[in-house]
Amino acid sequence: MKRKMSLLMAFMMAATLVPAQQSNAATKNTVESVVTVESDTNLTDPTTGTSLKVTVDNGTGTTFQANRPFQLELGEGAEWLKAIERTTADYKIEKIGRTLIEVTPLNGTVSSIEIPMLVDFDGAPVGPQKVRVIPKESTATAGDYTYAMVGSSQVKVRVDKVEKISRGETKAVSIIFDELTKMAIGNNAKVTLRLPANFAWENPDASDERNKTIILTKDDSKLQTIAESLKIKPNRNARFGPVDVTFTPQNVDLTQSSLVVAEYVDFGTEVKADKVLSVIAGKDEAKKYNSIITVEEKVANSILSNRYIDFKFVDEKGKAVDASIQAGQTVNKKNVSGLKSVTVEVENKGNNEDGYYAPEFSVKTENDSAEGTRGKFQLEVPFVVDAGFTGKLFLQVKGAGVEEQLVQIADVKAPVTFSVANPLPQVKIGLQKQAGSDITVKETEAGALQDSVDGTSNKSVRYTIETTEQKFGLTFKSAKATVVDGDISLDGSGKKDKYLYVDVDRRSTKASTIKFSDITVTLDRTVPYGEIKLDGNFGAVDQRHDLGNTVDTFAYFNTVTPVANDKRITTVFTIDQKGYSEVNANVREDKTAEVAPFIQDNRTMLPVRYVANAIGATVNYDPTTRTATFEKNQVVVSINIDKDVMYVNGSPVKLFTKPANKEGRIFLPVANIAQAFGLKQGETIIWNAENKTVTILPQDATAEEIKLAQEGKTLEGTTTSEVTATEAKPEEKKPEVKPEEKPAEKPAV
Repeated sequence: MKRKMSLLMAFMMAATLVPAQQSNAATKNTVESVVTVESDTNLTDPTTGTSLKVTVDNGTGTTFQANRPFQLELGEGAEWLKAIERTTADYKIEKIGRTLIEVTPLNGTVSSIEIPMLVDFDGAPVGPQKVRVIPKESTATAGDYTYAMVGSSQVKVRVDKVEKISRGETKAVSIIFDELTKMAIGNNAKVTLRLPANFAWENPDASDERNKTIILTKDDSKLQTIAESLKIKPNRNARFGPVDVTFTPQNVDLTQSSLVVAEYVDFGTEVKADKVLSVIAGKDEAKKYNSIITVEEKVANSILSNRYIDFKFVDEKGKAVDASIQAGQTVNKKNVSGLKSVTVEVENKGNNEDGYYAPEFSVKTENDSAEGTRGKFQLEVPFVVDAGFTGKLFLQVKGAGVEEQLVQIADVKAPVTFSVANPLPQVKIGLQKQAGSDITVKETEAGALQDSVDGTSNKSVRYTIETTEQKFGLTFKSAKATVVDGDISLDGSGKKDKYLYVDVDRRSTKASTIKFSDITVTLDRTVPYGEIKLDGNFGAVDQRHDLGNTVDTFAYFNTVTPVANDKRITTVFTIDQKGYSEVNANVREDKTAEVAPFIQDNRTMLPVRYVANAIGATVNYDPTTRTATFEKNQVVVSINIDKDVMYVNGSPVKLFTKPANKEGRIFLPVANIAQAFGLKQGETIIWNAENKTVTILPQDATAEEIKLAQEGKTLEGTTTSEVTATEAKPEEKKPEVKPEEKPAEKPAV
């Protein structure tokens, strides 16, 4: 009997090490569709309304447990109709309150239950209506799900974009009418749109050029959105500023009486690219990528004379991008019309050691007052891009009266992709010539990797793969590279101490694939535990520019250390239970912690002291700095208990949640402990959802040990130690952690 109780307690504890959302995610809940309703209508037809489907997640089981009900609760202004009640062979739905129903699976064979949303709305507020899933005794996932939008019987008017209009031009604006509920647009609905004084519609009403009447066609079968593209023209007396259109509706109720649809400005300059180029990141071939930019005034003298227009490489959000005018090239200009002169200024912000770097340039123009025509000039911009950038590349243009605007000049993609043949190789600190997995490098298009760089004497281009941290004692001992597809030519390949390399002496005409194989490495004691990443340096732009060659950084090694047999301790914790068990050489010792594991911020929290003991780490605490320090096998982990950052061998690692102090004990999120001491969730930290237990295995756990932990059977077949250790001392006064301004007393770790 004692053994059975111990097993039950141990099974119930293992849940703590896994993020809390995993322990609750038992069903997938989906709403068929979000319907639009008015505040005083009913959803009475299960075939034309909507429904909530609750389906067992295959990751936690295949069917519901019989007679374990869950509940659905409605929000304000909504009530379940009596018609919701039903009993089938698989489940029963019972209304137990105005807003509450209970759904009970009747057998253990049903895996999905669909509940029709039969709801009476009575003064429901405008906005989303949600149904709440309450798990109760079932494994259903809790959550709120929008099934209806309550709106008014009105039509909202909006504009697709507030256009800028300058003198002498006609500009189209898109005015959009959105029904908030079906049938909001009545029979013979129409709206008259009226412009401010000195503005006119193209094709206006016959009575007044400022008026434009449009017909809104009724369609009760759907929620309508009607867009009208209408052209506006200002005359010479129009006032600068917002163009506010007023509405006069008939047989339709609008949400507003007016809307700003455009802005009348006293200048206008358009900047556009001849085309959007397809660019390979990290490539450096003379004049390979030249963007033709045209700058044209919409109104003469819009560009301020002898002032600078600034051009800068940015992304679609206006954030600076590592790109540069190409070394050895110039930004050529062409004065097309209306300007006396155009001057381009490019500043090299790099240096002789790092290379050329000009991420921006400026253009100064001088107006030709005698010309009296709109100014126009063109630029030819040769550029290169950092190997690590992908996405849309823009030029940000502003200054000298030119309104800030982003002009796309390129779509940028990586030259290659990297893939590792197998899961992360487990390599041990301090051992020599350990095997790594093959690395495959694939070109994204033919010729993506170049074979020469202008301005250099090299007859080939070297591409490398190296560790992200050169200070680590990791040395490549062997490797070979072969072309397994395509026609790229390699002049040489292999390894140096800190990197793998290939020398390309003829570019491909067919996208090629290179494989690095027979990789071995040696690690000294300076290498930290956990993932070791590699930089794939397959750009060529770094040779002449202050830009990077790194295309991608990817995880490759996972460092571990051997654990002696006499320290091969397996520990089983149960969430919200103080009792836990340690197993060493098939002998189980049942112990009692002073504080039970718990969940905080959707993360499982474990007492750091007991986890450290389980993996053989030593613990020290400095009350002055409020820092706990753990050491094991050259790994030093320091944690200030007031902050959400820990340091692993001096490197900062952000915690998922701040350390917690509960009854004088420090807790950390288990995922971070795993990272610090080389443990890995799913391999050496195993969660059993049914029993809410977490099992911490040795770092060199066998496949059989992992399987037993996953099945919740770690403690089965073990021999109970004659002495049961109890670490809790209820009669002894526990030390407390004082507030930060009084750090005198030492908390238990």
